[in-house]
Amino acid sequence: MGKFFNITAIFAACMLITGVCAQDNAKYLVFQIGGSAAPDPGIKLEKTTEWVQTPGFGHGLEFHGKGCRAIVPNFPADKIGDSVTISLFFKVEEFAAPRGTQKWAGALFSSNYQWLGRVYSDKAVYGGLSNQKKALKGIFSNKKVNAKEWNHFAMVYDAKNGIYTTYLNGERCGVRSDEITPLSKISKFQLGGDPDGCWFHGTVADFRIYNKVFTPAEIKQLAKRTEKPFTAKANFPSMYTFVTDVFSGEPILPGSRIDEKFISAKISVTAALGEYEPATFVLRGTQDFPQTTFVISDFKDGKGNTIPAAQADLKIVKCWYQGPAAWRNEAPGKAPAVMVPELLLNDDALVKVDEEKELNFLRYGTGKNIRYVNVSDTTTNNNFWKQTMTIADHPVYDAKTLQPIDLKASRNQQFHLTFHIPEKSVPGNYTGTISAVSSGKEIARFEVKIEVLPFTLPEPKTNYDLNKTYFTSIYYNSNLIEDDRAGITHYYRNEAQLKAEFANLIAHGVMYPTCFQLNSPEKDPALSIMAMKRMLQLRKEAGFPNKPIHMISNPGINLTDLSTSPRDLNRLTRKAVFYLDLIESILGHRDVYFYGLDEAKGEKLKAGIPYFQAIAKSGAKTFNSGYRAETLPPGNFAIVGDVLDLLICCAESTPEEAAKWHSKGKLIWSYAYPQSSNENPLPFRRNFGYVIWKCNYDGVATFCYYMAFGHPWNDFDSTIQRDMNFVYPTADGVVDTVAFEGVREGFDDVRYVTLMRLEVRDAMKSGNPARIAAAKEAEAFFASQDVYTVSPAEIRQGVIKHILKLRQLTGK
Repeated sequence: MGKFFNITAIFAACMLITGVCAQDNAKYLVFQIGGSAAPDPGIKLEKTTEWVQTPGFGHGLEFHGKGCRAIVPNFPADKIGDSVTISLFFKVEEFAAPRGTQKWAGALFSSNYQWLGRVYSDKAVYGGLSNQKKALKGIFSNKKVNAKEWNHFAMVYDAKNGIYTTYLNGERCGVRSDEITPLSKISKFQLGGDPDGCWFHGTVADFRIYNKVFTPAEIKQLAKRTEKPFTAKANFPSMYTFVTDVFSGEPILPGSRIDEKFISAKISVTAALGEYEPATFVLRGTQDFPQTTFVISDFKDGKGNTIPAAQADLKIVKCWYQGPAAWRNEAPGKAPAVMVPELLLNDDALVKVDEEKELNFLRYGTGKNIRYVNVSDTTTNNNFWKQTMTIADHPVYDAKTLQPIDLKASRNQQFHLTFHIPEKSVPGNYTGTISAVSSGKEIARFEVKIEVLPFTLPEPKTNYDLNKTYFTSIYYNSNLIEDDRAGITHYYRNEAQLKAEFANLIAHGVMYPTCFQLNSPEKDPALSIMAMKRMLQLRKEAGFPNKPIHMISNPGINLTDLSTSPRDLNRLTRKAVFYLDLIESILGHRDVYFYGLDEAKGEKLKAGIPYFQAIAKSGAKTFNSGYRAETLPPGNFAIVGDVLDLLICCAESTPEEAAKWHSKGKLIWSYAYPQSSNENPLPFRRNFGYVIWKCNYDGVATFCYYMAFGHPWNDFDSTIQRDMNFVYPTADGVVDTVAFEGVREGFDDVRYVTLMRLEVRDAMKSGNPARIAAAKEAEAFFASQDVYTVSPAEIRQGVIKHILKLRQLTGK
């Protein structure tokens, strides 16, 4: 009876608060369409748009696709204040179909791009506001919406702090504070369509605009009408276990609602011999479980074959605060902090998070000599990374093995598994278990199934030519320095740190990282040469192919510091020859690329042509970052297409751009699609895998493995942009992130489709009708896949199916 009384009292209090909030907010309501408001006869309905009565959301407008919209002729623009909250309910009846390789949208509402709400063909929701410079600043939702289900969407603009936030079903989609200036004047307001011809097929109800900045709690209260009750019972005593998608693109936070359909205690992975393959699960207890540990069994196939437990690497997914563009892009910003799941830790205590103050604290030291440093300090340190930041002053260490973790009641804790299948394993189905233990009792147990495929994966080849390498690269900026000067910035790293980084790169499929050592911090030229020789030797010992090798040479080769006089250009050629000789003495070849002026454009790019030509005289090649004409006219090809050997092309990849460079016998890689600031693993898997590969690019080299603009663990201390970290540096290595796992999976996707293509090629030459038919079926399957919208995991499953069929027909 006591419990019933308490729950009733709390419920009554909540209802009272809700009522007060609703009453208080009513005075800020300046515009409403539908909901409790009667249908407005002044709104012009076009095509088959009609007023409808919705179940639970009052009056609404129903749209039926192309041409359907509702124009508001007397929109009260003069009543809209500086700060606004936009709230609406919507249901998608049918998503807009993609147009070629592009996602397409249905417009919930628009006002000539000043305000814009859309639902795209990939089921993501977009909200944008234009500033007075007419620049549209938008945010895509991380979570997707389903057809025929009601959703709540909100956009909040805080003029005082220059912050724009969107919410989907009560959860924050994202935040922007970059160049969010006062809003542009609103005009031509409509629902169901926008100037791009984006037509919505569904219903919009209870559209409201308030002259107030709603709090997250108030938005959550508005969205309660779309909330589905969570009725599932815990699948273990006092414990829910969820098995989720590693690369869904939806962040799992401590308070995130995870759909009941993910409740499971079965983990399944499929992997090739030698492959690394991830999985993830979430624990959420109904009570505290202190000092939780895990017991992983060996994995057996029932025929006497075993994959040792040590091949399963289990880590904690740590949620912490990052800048306001977190999970989206690299835009800088001091506030508000956004929580994201990013770090893969062995020791949860390496980073302490104050959720009340939204601050991160990083552990320095070991044993009894421990202190915590505020790495959410917003003091601007744009040049901090140039300092040594020695190990002695910054002793950051993660534990070597997974440490016990305290699980708190009603909070999600995500874990990340990486299975590494030994190359000599016997193919087949293996099973084992992972048990969670607290206070000496098992609190959850996962049944694990590993399907080991009967093949190893080849090195990736290009889509347009199976004889050409698809380069899995990255801008790698670490320099070698002696031990007593080594620290936790990329510029000063010792041999042990480099070896750990090299092992990490190779394990993630990055086989052609650039070499930055020409930019050695050593002032003594002789020491710089010694460091260069040792760096090359370490790369050789690590197992990188190193042929070709891509040297980030600006300013080490003085590419931009010289004049274009014949004397200086000859000097440049001789210097390039010197390094070619040095590289050949260590690596045994002269297949070397030297870098130009980073992201040079226009006249600066044109001025670099004599330098490229001077380097070409040495027998070396040149490469540079740059742009397509569509991204930054006239584009690099128009200026240096005849002299540059490799373009690392910014932003979206297109087959048309690849064709330009290939027509001159040149190569093209992709970068900034996206950059490493983005914590979301999905775009890295999707883009670095099938998307860029299918565009006929020769590889990927985004920026960068890691580089900070201030403290490498602080996302708030720079005004340049957010830190660009696929990994976070420690005194003895690096800490991985979920985003870097996406890079590895994208590269592995290319290796799988390369193997399928190799099998197809062999089958087409065989003269065997069954094999030829299977080859055509495999090619047709992949050609039919929309790599921009279909899950990469789903595509890989189909690729594996065709590989196995093709190999079976050969008796492999």
